[in-house]
Amino acid sequence: ILSAMSFLLRGWGHEVLLARSLGHALDQLDPSRRPPDLALIDMHLGAGQSGLTVVDALRQRLNDTLPMAIITGDTGIEVMAAVRAARVTGLHKPVDPAVLRRFIDGLPASTTPTPG
Repeated sequence: ILSAMSFLLRGWGHEVLLARSLGHALDQLDPSRRPPDLALIDMHLGAGQSGLTVVDALRQRLNDTLPMAIITGDTGIEVMAAVRAARVTGLHKPVDPAVLRRFIDGLPASTTPTPG
């Protein structure tokens, strides 16, 4: 899924950073580079890590205004309530490219990811 999402976003002209864990994501946040415009985070990461932990860490490390979406195949009431409580968008697997595109295109102009 990670490779397919990356391929899709690159095809739309976006620069993509991939991470399979919270530690790997934080390692890629180089202070000398422009911060990300958007974070797409899987709800259930390896080693029992939760995407909501990544949301919290990114907010602490970057800022509270970074647009984020949790991607999950789990549509249970508890999971969706946790996503809403985290104040992020929930996208259901398999993510329809048109839905993802609408999410990206619907971001405020000041945070819309710039292709390239």
